Amino acid sequence: MSIDQYHNKIISDDAGPLILDACCGGKLMYHGLEQNIPKGRFVSIDVRRGDFWYRNAFNSKHDRVTRVRPDVIADMQHLPFRNSIFHLIIFDPPHAKFSKTSYFAKRYGSMDDVNFSNLSVNDEFTRVLRRSGLILAKIYSKRRAQLLTILGGFVPFLDIWHKSKSYKSCGVVHWILFCQVGGVSLN
Repeated sequence: MSIDQYHNKIISDDAGPLILDACCGGKLMYHGLEQNIPKGRFVSIDVRRGDFWYRNAFNSKHDRVTRVRPDVIADMQHLPFRNSIFHLIIFDPPHAKFSKTSYFAKRYGSMDDVNFSNLSVNDEFTRVLRRSGLILAKIYSKRRAQLLTILGGFVPFLDIWHKSKSYKSCGVVHWILFCQVGGVSLN
């Protein structure tokens, strides 16, 4: 779908908040719940699309697939959306560097520390996020400080720690809620 078609599909503000998943991958964290959001109110992007087959590292008898099906193929560093459109951005970037053929890279994507540190999303997120909008970022402990730098134009105000069995080797996973500086109003 072209970006113009997507903009035309987005309905009026009174239909509820507009949500962007800025790096959706296989949408594994939603467990299908994103389908509860009204059509046109949830937009997912990723730099890849396709079926990524792998042999599960823990059960090598069966091949499995992660289907990456973003609504729009786009890089989160160059968002093809108009200004001040989203109420919420979900930011769950790849958490580590893996070999291209590994189970983890095919399932979750891969990004080394240098590329992660050089992510330039602050300006784009500021541009497409409404003044009172929020960013919900998922990151594991090792990259928490890098994330705070990457989203330096936003204020972290809620840090939820979570130990996930799928992240045993990564330590604690953080869900951090950010707002724009001077953006959230309680009135």
